[in-house]
Amino acid sequence: MNRTDLVEEISKIVGTKKEAKDVLEKIITLLKKALAEDERIVIAGFGTFYRQLRKAKKGRNPKTGQIVEIPPRKVVKFKPAKVFEKFRP
Repeated sequence: MNRTDLVEEISKIVGTKKEAKDVLEKIITLLKKALAEDERIVIAGFGTFYRQLRKAKKGRNPKTGQIVEIPPRKVVKFKPAKVFEKFRP
């Protein structure tokens, strides 16, 4: 399922594809804003989005073989709700 599929499904509820696209865009904007402020987003029955610090590490430039330092950064993580455990490999 992709963004177009989501808009199609939402449009069945809200009426038009334009309204559905606006709803989806607003939800994504709200999620981005909350994550930028380091808030946890808990959606009961679905899962939790949160940001976590990834430590600095050494990497290698595949073209030159030179070792480079990869700086620490925050990444978005998702922990699915228990209802999704049956889908795990």
